[in-house]
Amino acid sequence: MHWSPNLRKLRWIGVLFLLLLSFAGSIRLLGTFLYDYPPSPAMDQIPKDSLIVCLAGGRGRVHAALDLFSGGVGSELFIVGAGPHTNVQTILKNILAAPDAPKISVARMQKVLLEKDSRNTIENAYAVENFLRQNPQVHDVVLITSSYHMRRSLLILQSLLRKEVHVVPYSPPKEPIDAANWWQSFLGIEVTVVEYSKFLLAKILIPNLSYF
Repeated sequence: MHWSPNLRKLRWIGVLFLLLLSFAGSIRLLGTFLYDYPPSPAMDQIPKDSLIVCLAGGRGRVHAALDLFSGGVGSELFIVGAGPHTNVQTILKNILAAPDAPKISVARMQKVLLEKDSRNTIENAYAVENFLRQNPQVHDVVLITSSYHMRRSLLILQSLLRKEVHVVPYSPPKEPIDAANWWQSFLGIEVTVVEYSKFLLAKILIPNLSYF
């Protein structure tokens, strides 16, 4: 069949449109998967003797952890990956200076613990596993990290912990990138696609985590 130049052009435009549509649909599906985990529970649904684990580094994570902890949730707050030059006083000073800062008692402040050496999610998970091994009485963990980071964090952490430890996911409210809005900005799409790639890589690495 002989195609005129205009028809050939329209044909290629149609093919390109279908490819772009398929690509956009694929990205939307992987985003739906990445953000598919149980919603953050209400404070009164969390066991009061839980260990609150906050993976430092993302916006709003420590603030969300302190909100929970100041409300009486958790026996201790364990901030993981805080950095070698950080201390509890600095973190609390920066967070508590904000107008909407949670009010936390001195007694509760003394139960805020820092881990400073881990530099990535795998090292974060090993730091938590080591802490729980030294504290076998802990059976409930509230894991606080960003929405886009949660699936990978849960995957790695649960592969290391003893089976009787129950991990509850908890993401900061009003995040700039979450399940409801990630696809509305280029940054959200970029972060989601990159994080999904890291999630797939983590699934490959998990059987060999003992080598890290």
